[in-house]
Amino acid sequence: MLGLLVLLLTINQAAIVPAQNQNVEFAHNDRVQSDLLDVRNGLIRAATSGNTQPNAVELGTSFPSRLVAINPAPASGSLAPSSVSGNATISGAVPVDRNARAYWTNESHRMEYETMGFRYQPSYREYDTAPATIYENTVLYNEFADGQNRTLTGQSVIDGRTISLIALKDVPTRSSSSNVGMDLRAISPSSTQVRTIAVTPGEEPVTITLPTQLDDETWDELLADEPYVDDVNVADGEVTISLAETRNGDEVTYNLRTSAVTASRSVERPEPAYVTVVDGANRSVPEDTTNTLTAEVRDRYNNPVSGAAVNATFNDSVQSLSASQLRSTEQGFAPFSFEPAGDGSAQFSLADQSQQATVSLSSFSAADTGGASLQSDETQQRQSSSSGRVRFPYSASGTGSLTATISSSAASVSSALNVYTVSASPFGSDTSVRIDDDGNTVGVDHYEVNLITDYENETLFIPEGETFGPEPGETGPDADIDYTFRDFQIDGELRTENELSLQATDGAINIGSGGSVISGKELTFTATGPNGSINADGASLTTIPGNPGAGNGRIRMTTTGDISAVDATMTANREITLRSESGSIDLTDATLTIEDGGSITLDADDDIILNRTTLNIIGNGEATAEATTIYVEDAVFSGSADPLEIKSGEVEGTPAEGNTDPSQ
Repeated sequence: MLGLLVLLLTINQAAIVPAQNQNVEFAHNDRVQSDLLDVRNGLIRAATSGNTQPNAVELGTSFPSRLVAINPAPASGSLAPSSVSGNATISGAVPVDRNARAYWTNESHRMEYETMGFRYQPSYREYDTAPATIYENTVLYNEFADGQNRTLTGQSVIDGRTISLIALKDVPTRSSSSNVGMDLRAISPSSTQVRTIAVTPGEEPVTITLPTQLDDETWDELLADEPYVDDVNVADGEVTISLAETRNGDEVTYNLRTSAVTASRSVERPEPAYVTVVDGANRSVPEDTTNTLTAEVRDRYNNPVSGAAVNATFNDSVQSLSASQLRSTEQGFAPFSFEPAGDGSAQFSLADQSQQATVSLSSFSAADTGGASLQSDETQQRQSSSSGRVRFPYSASGTGSLTATISSSAASVSSALNVYTVSASPFGSDTSVRIDDDGNTVGVDHYEVNLITDYENETLFIPEGETFGPEPGETGPDADIDYTFRDFQIDGELRTENELSLQATDGAINIGSGGSVISGKELTFTATGPNGSINADGASLTTIPGNPGAGNGRIRMTTTGDISAVDATMTANREITLRSESGSIDLTDATLTIEDGGSITLDADDDIILNRTTLNIIGNGEATAEATTIYVEDAVFSGSADPLEIKSGEVEGTPAEGNTDPSQ
């Protein structure tokens, strides 16, 4: 009996315990792959949102206690930088934004970023065929001892026309038989969303080169469903991805996002690289009004740099309207106000003088007025916000043309601002006018504008207190509003009891605070030109019950840029749809109401801001939002319809107390 017992114990120790331990290690390997998948997803979230993503990885495992058998030491594993390291490069891409283009086409700059991968290598006691798990270029895969690779995720570098390049920096080496933390910190962007810049092919196709140890076949599979990928080639430890130059005879515009993430606290954030104009350019402004010119300081990843102090020096022809030294507000804006009194300029620079921005103001004589004039000399200092933006408000006086130039040590960019004098017009300040490139104003009425469509290079201006549109009660085609202009400035009321459509060919549809647009059927705004945006801060947009017919009671906005409707009111019978193809939607303090059951649809390529926003649907209906990130703070989702549904995008914040969880 004693011999039999010894034999059984020997068999248990030599065969059964190793088999059980192998099962423990196999189960652990599944768990650690799940942990590494969370790390990979957290890395992408950090690169997109700028928020730190904490993660834990179970590098090793221990074996269950046994009464009579002996266990080996706990199994361990190591997490370290992989051999997949080198430069991620984008070539052939020419930014549409001329400020970014001036920086990136400089011979001393290249869209080239150092990046690396990481590798998890288990050190098991029994599971000797366990794979190593490797991350590179948003792809997580297993590498087996026989050289075969099995991907665990797809790639997110190419998604249609969107290029997302994430540079991974400084992965620390860890070795343990237990859990270790791996906090992923975005160094660009920092505390904000990743910026998207539009690029087009230059003299050569847009090409992306990445370090890799995956083969041609694997990359072909990863990119098989991407319609804009023309060619994939792997050679010498790099994959080269060539993108299409044209589709259906038109040049393809790509959306480029670059960012940097680290798992170390020692990596410093990138310094400012260039500045660009992001708001206030390419629009017409009336005289004697204070306006805002917003500059954004960016790093070499094209993302905002916060905390950058900006000095402003005005020459003798500019009268400053701001304090001599300003800091950005809680929202990140630092408005420089000035009043031009003639030809002049303002010089803007960062505190260390390494980056400079120049605003040049020039004027020309118009029929009954002198040119704009500039006064006073003053130096001001500002600091960019966490979003990287610095706002420069200005007051335009007289009739003329303002040329705003923002430049850095590596780039200089100018943008035209048209200044016109309504009061000097023979039609009077209370008359709607169209303004050409030279600032000339011509009085117009609805029937002229509706009949003629060759105003694509002019601005339609409806002053405060003016009501513009067809005669009340009129029906038929003449009662429809179908205007096409370069841009619009509506400070008064635009109204029809029929259909209303505004199309801006290369600029913004601006509805001033207190302005209103009223339609009896369908209200459609389209601003899809290179400088397209829709601004309705403080405005009122309404579709009232009008003539019966399809489309009654709808508000629709589509733009390539941003939609800003802060403190706006929108009321429709059936539908409100806001769509930003490459920008964001800001509905802070806005109220959107559907009165007769229907839908509210918010769709942005970048982010949606719902701070203190009210979405109200009376009757059966739905409200949906889709964006990269959706900010919800004290928002109210009311009415009898289902609460806001997040179709896609990361949610940050919470709605008002008593409302639904923001994930719904």
